[in-house]
Amino acid sequence: MSLLNSISSFEFLFYLDFLTYCFVQTNILSLELQTVTYDYRNVKILAESTIAKLENIKTEQEFVNKWNTLHDRAKQLELEIEEDRRQIRPPKRFRTEEYVQKPTIKAKEVFKKVIVQTVDILVEAIRTRFEIENIGPIETVYS
Repeated sequence: MSLLNSISSFEFLFYLDFLTYCFVQTNILSLELQTVTYDYRNVKILAESTIAKLENIKTEQEFVNKWNTLHDRAKQLELEIEEDRRQIRPPKRFRTEEYVQKPTIKAKEVFKKVIVQTVDILVEAIRTRFEIENIGPIETVYS
């Protein structure tokens, strides 16, 4: 039952959609690298194109478009839409005298932060694999 509840949530829908987007973008590069004959010069260009597409989802406009689309889809599927979360207050015995209740955490900001961190990791991985030091010697042999 717990798995069913997890799958039937806005959070699951959001992350599934985001990961699908990432996999589709990186799959284009992966398929090109798996071909028997490919041009090493074009691989670098394709890697830069993939990075640009991944970086695009971090922009505010793209994020808002995705967010609104997923909100509409969640309403159609009658899923509970993620609302802002209240900070969990520590028990009285653990609070200091200066304790002040923290403001609510905006759900949109949490999802945006996860997207930015994930895209940064993917982009860094692609960049390190396709740096000129790695591709340069191979490119000169095959050109």
